[in-house]
Amino acid sequence: MGILSLLKNCVLLLAGLLMAGQALAAPSWQSLPEELLSQPGTWQDNIYAYAVGSAEIQVYAGRAGKAEELARKKSLAHTLARFRFSLNCPAIEKNLHNMKGEQLSLLLAPATPELTLSGLSLLRQWRQKNTMFTLARVPRAQLPTGNCPFVDLDQALAVYSHSSEATTTGLNLCFNYARPYTALAKKLGDRLTNHLFGSTPNYNQLLQQNRFHRASLLIAEASSKQPENPEARLANIKKALNLSPFHPQANLQLAGYYREIDQRHGLARLTARRAMADGTGLEQGLVEMAEICKATGSAEEGIWRYLSQQSGTEGQPQEWQAESELLQQAPITSLVIMSGGQAISGESMAPAPPFQQAVQLYQQSSSDDDLLKVLALLVESAEKEPKATQTWNLIGACYRNLGRPLMALPFFWQAVNLQPDFDLALTNLALCSQSLGLAKASSYYLDHPAVQNSSNPWVASIRQKQVQ
Repeated sequence: MGILSLLKNCVLLLAGLLMAGQALAAPSWQSLPEELLSQPGTWQDNIYAYAVGSAEIQVYAGRAGKAEELARKKSLAHTLARFRFSLNCPAIEKNLHNMKGEQLSLLLAPATPELTLSGLSLLRQWRQKNTMFTLARVPRAQLPTGNCPFVDLDQALAVYSHSSEATTTGLNLCFNYARPYTALAKKLGDRLTNHLFGSTPNYNQLLQQNRFHRASLLIAEASSKQPENPEARLANIKKALNLSPFHPQANLQLAGYYREIDQRHGLARLTARRAMADGTGLEQGLVEMAEICKATGSAEEGIWRYLSQQSGTEGQPQEWQAESELLQQAPITSLVIMSGGQAISGESMAPAPPFQQAVQLYQQSSSDDDLLKVLALLVESAEKEPKATQTWNLIGACYRNLGRPLMALPFFWQAVNLQPDFDLALTNLALCSQSLGLAKASSYYLDHPAVQNSSNPWVASIRQKQVQ
C-alpha cells in the first residue's frame, strides 16, 4: 500500500482511534525524547515503539480549516509510513533523522512489505507554525516482523534511482544521502541531470561554451581599445573569432572595422550576416547591414533600416518574435526567423517529404486555412532538410499570401542565401518590400539580373507590372 492509499484510510483510522478513547492515551507523551516532539522520527522504550510524522499546512483559497484537516490526515499517513519503513528496515531507519529523514523514509516505504500494526494508538496531533505533527505508538509485544528488501541505504537509493516513478525531488533527496565520488552518487547525479536538463553535457558542448566565454572576454577588451589603436582592437577580434567563429559580437565588431576603417564593404556584409546567424546578434546586425548599404549607396538600405526600427524588447521585429515562439517545436524554422534568414549555409538540396504534398495543396488553396495547412507541411519538410531552397521560398510565399510580408522576409532571404540568383525568391522580396511601402528596395530586387533575365512567366508578369 502506497502513501496515497494510506492517506485515504486515515479518516477512518482517526475516527476509530478517537472512538476507542486512545487519542490521548497514557503514559504522558511529554516523557518521550525531546527531539521526537519537535521533528519526525522513531524511538522505542521497553514497552512501546513510537513514530512521529509531519505534514505542511498548505492553505488554498483562504480555506485554513480544510488545510489543517488535510494536514492532520497527511501527517498520520506519514507516521504510518514511518512505522512501515522502520519496522521493515530498522538498520537503515536508525540513521534517518529530522525532516529529510522523514522524506526519505516516505520515499522508500512503498518498496517495503505492508505491515499490520496491531494495538496502534494515536497519542497526539499538534501544530507547530505551519507544520502538523502526529505521534503514535505500537506495543513492542505486538510488533510485526519486517523484511527489508535492501541490504543497506546505498542499495535502497540505487533501487530508487532505477525506478520509473522517480521524481526530481526524490532523486535530489537520494543524491544528498549518497556519498560523494561514488558510483552511486554518479548514477543519481546523471539521472537527476537528465530530469532537469534532458541530458548530461558532453565535453564538446563544454569546450564550445568555454571558447565562447573566452571570446566574449576578448571582445569586451577590444571594445575598450582606444579608437586611435584599431590594430590592437582588430587583433583581439581575430583571437575571439579563432575561439568562436560565429560569436555574434566578434563578427559585429569585425563588420564595423571593415566598414568604418578598412572600408572593405563586401567583407563587412559577410561578417554582419555571420553575426546574425545564431539569432542572438539580429538587432545589431540589422543596424550594421543598414549602415553597410548606406556606405555603398545600396537601395537595400531601406528594408534593413525598416526592420531595425521594428525591433521589440527581444531585439527583433515583434512579429518575428511571436512567430518563432509559436514554432518552438520546429527549432530550425524558428532559427531562420530569428536570424533574418542567415542561419543556413551550404549547397541547396532537394526538398524532403511532405514537400510535394504541400505544393499540390498550395496550388489548390483558396483560403487562409488552406495556406496554414500548407505551412504546417512545409515546416515539417524544412525541419527534415534545412538546405532545401524551394521549401523556404514557398514558406515565405504562404506568409506573403496571408498578408504578412514582414514575416515572409527571412524565408526569402534564406532561400537566396542558399541559392543565389533565385528569381522566384528575389521577386517575392520585391513584392514584400512593395507591400511594406519600400519602393526603392522593391526596385532593387526587381533590377537583379536573375529577375531581369528570368524565363519564369510569373516573374516576367510581376516585372512587367512594375515597369508599367
